[in-house]
Amino acid sequence: MMDSITVGAKIKMTETVTNDYPIGSTATILYIDEMDNVFIEWSDGKLSSFSDKQVIHGFEKITPKYSAPIQEHIERITHYEKIMDMVQAMDSEAPERKKLLGELSAYYSSDAWKRDYAADEAGLLPKDLKRGVLSEDGIYNLLNE
Repeated sequence: MMDSITVGAKIKMTETVTNDYPIGSTATILYIDEMDNVFIEWSDGKLSSFSDKQVIHGFEKITPKYSAPIQEHIERITHYEKIMDMVQAMDSEAPERKKLLGELSAYYSSDAWKRDYAADEAGLLPKDLKRGVLSEDGIYNLLNE
């Protein structure tokens, strides 16, 4: 059972809502109309619509699994955002700048950056999280100034 319906969410059928697909079939929520009909696209590309009650009671959201909890992503991104802000505010000749750029460079080429980037692309991070450090051009341009 789902607690809310979100457009774009990946869902899995947990109770028989239609005889066209077996329990365990997956789909994506595409649209909710003004009558609370929920339109979905099954993994085979076919479309169906159900009432909001059918979706809430007959499906569950599929949560992508990542090795690092979301909070770990947020803390790491916030840490490197602060470093990036400090570097941008520094004089290009400041002695501390080179050290901080080295930290950013190491992060940018790490698996941690790739996991953070994937979490962001999957929509798992808060919308209001500052994430310039995940911009492929952001760090690259800073390193090449």
